[in-house]
Amino acid sequence: MPRTIADGKMPVLIPYGDSINLYTPLYARLSAGTPFSISVIDENISDDSLRTTININVISPVQNGDYRLRINAVERYVRDTIPGYDTLYGTNGEKNFFDVFRAVYPDTNGISIPSAVGSYQYQYTYYKEPYWNDSMIYTTAFIQNDNNREVMNCAKGRNIVFKNIKVPSEVIYGKADPLNVTYDFGNNNSKYNFTNNSGDTIQTSLNVELFESYFPPLGWKVFNQDGFFTFQQYTGVNGPSIGGSRSVIMDFFDYNIIGQKDSMYSKVYRNLLDIDTVRFDYAYAQYTTVGTNIDSLIVNVSTDGGQTFPFEIFRKGGLGLSTAPQTTTFFIPQNSTQWQSFKSSLNNIVSVSSELSNIPSKFLLNQNYPNPFNPVTTISYNLPAGGFVKLKVFDILGKEIMTLVNENQVPGVHKAEFNASNLSSGIYFYRIVTDGFTDTKRMVLIK
Repeated sequence: MPRTIADGKMPVLIPYGDSINLYTPLYARLSAGTPFSISVIDENISDDSLRTTININVISPVQNGDYRLRINAVERYVRDTIPGYDTLYGTNGEKNFFDVFRAVYPDTNGISIPSAVGSYQYQYTYYKEPYWNDSMIYTTAFIQNDNNREVMNCAKGRNIVFKNIKVPSEVIYGKADPLNVTYDFGNNNSKYNFTNNSGDTIQTSLNVELFESYFPPLGWKVFNQDGFFTFQQYTGVNGPSIGGSRSVIMDFFDYNIIGQKDSMYSKVYRNLLDIDTVRFDYAYAQYTTVGTNIDSLIVNVSTDGGQTFPFEIFRKGGLGLSTAPQTTTFFIPQNSTQWQSFKSSLNNIVSVSSELSNIPSKFLLNQNYPNPFNPVTTISYNLPAGGFVKLKVFDILGKEIMTLVNENQVPGVHKAEFNASNLSSGIYFYRIVTDGFTDTKRMVLIK
């Protein structure tokens, strides 16, 4: 059995998998902190090449060491249906593989990086091999001290799977959910029947997501609570309403764990009006044995940037969700008649002047003001989407001094006051951590 080493230096006890044996070293690292911050931005610059930009900030002095940046190409999902893959993966029954390592750049020696306090940027362009699924490729990077093999920090080009999300989801696929057996989805009098909603009222300036490049698209999130099958990109079919050759698929056919629900969050759309419209195409075929696997699709809408989802605009399941005849095989729609289109007006959901117009367009941690300060200063930050936020202060040695924020917050501009009346003059650092964003800045206390 392979041996697992967490953080480059800490042996992981068996059993492996989603257990406390993996969380223990994770929490040990998070509590220890790190003098390095790192972020990764991926760009597809051609059909076969990806350029990754890695920003490193050395925020406090570090011990002497041989610090190396290692860049990795990772394929988010590989399914064992590609010719020849079965010979690579063996015959133990496994078919689905997530976050598959593909290559390391520029090589396994990595790139030597400075240890002096400051900001550094690295760019690397690499070729995506023909046998990779180019839409699934993303970059991970980590900083490692080769003197003792300790991993100092890491980041990836895009966030794919989110765990511990505590708010309702925007789009939910119920995977073999037995609770949906009792729903009367086919009744025209059902409160869940939305097939006759008002038509499109905006004919221009459409916000359209075709799912033709990255998946999830920029700003979208996928919540896969069991780590197994979830939303993924499919090449070869798309709904009849909007062009393109790719769509999003949920592999119900190969999934047999009852009661699981996965969620997909869209990006935040700003400045919407009550005359705008939500619309999408969907296709589903019910398994022939009725009652054994009743899958469902639910769509909820948020008006506070994703903090809550009070408006349910679509709910169908089982035969009520079906757009094609029942089947005993893996279903892919073969023509436009096996799709249905849904549209719903945002009337009574958003106001004429949407409050989202005041929500920031991106994450931002601002420089504290005043700076230098004595003894009180204010730290402000921008949240384009709601989520759990941690804002902490550290001394120059990386020791945690104070927690300023540790709670769920709504989108918007937030402020926190830091009172250092009981601290000595010197340099301090404040760090924000939230879903998809981490940043650290320096401030000076002068008494």
